[in-house]
Amino acid sequence: MTHATPPPLLAPLQSFATTSPVAVAATLAVGLAVLLGLAIVGRVVSRYRAAPTPSLRALVVGISLVAAAPLGFLFVDVGVLPDRLRYVTGSLVQTVGLLTIIRGMYGPTGAGGSWAPRSIADLVVAALGVGTGTTVGAATVFLGGSGPLAAATLGVVVLGGTFVAGQAARAYRRRGDRRMLALSAGTLSLVVVPTPAALALLSRGTAAAALGYAGFFVLGQVLLLATLSDRADDGV
Repeated sequence: MTHATPPPLLAPLQSFATTSPVAVAATLAVGLAVLLGLAIVGRVVSRYRAAPTPSLRALVVGISLVAAAPLGFLFVDVGVLPDRLRYVTGSLVQTVGLLTIIRGMYGPTGAGGSWAPRSIADLVVAALGVGTGTTVGAATVFLGGSGPLAAATLGVVVLGGTFVAGQAARAYRRRGDRRMLALSAGTLSLVVVPTPAALALLSRGTAAAALGYAGFFVLGQVLLLATLSDRADDGV
């Protein structure tokens, strides 16, 4: 089944704000995502001012770009940009955020205290990211009717999200910091899972697809907000 709407398969917010239970739930989920986005931005500003190192600052700024900055591009159509360009722009913003997080995790060149020291495991995680990104991008073309540009940018975002999640999971195993586990799970929920969830629910209607996408987006925001929690030591 082919649809003209590109990923993330969300109709403009105005079009599914009806009285059906699924549409109402989708609208509420989008509203919650906006509130959480504002909370994340506020927390990022606080953490940025308190962050003692450039790596920590890069990490918190990257979280803001991934979890808060794309909201207007992904969920709300104000008539300024065509849908396809909105979704591509949202993906590009998330890509910049993921690259910033990766920069923060690796730290300055030669830094001994980085969360993700370079190793052969990087190649394994990168290969998993390539496979996941390619699969999700192709699925949006064949199942969601996406154009090549939207599919390619989404594939890059999923690749980056999978890589960040894998590296954060490695950092959790090495350091035992639960916020690295929250970063891993939150990145998966916010970047990797929403589009497959929306595709799986698309046969039930646009509102159901929107609810699936927004629901995982909100879950990812909650987990990334936990990543920004305070800690007495040198954590995030």
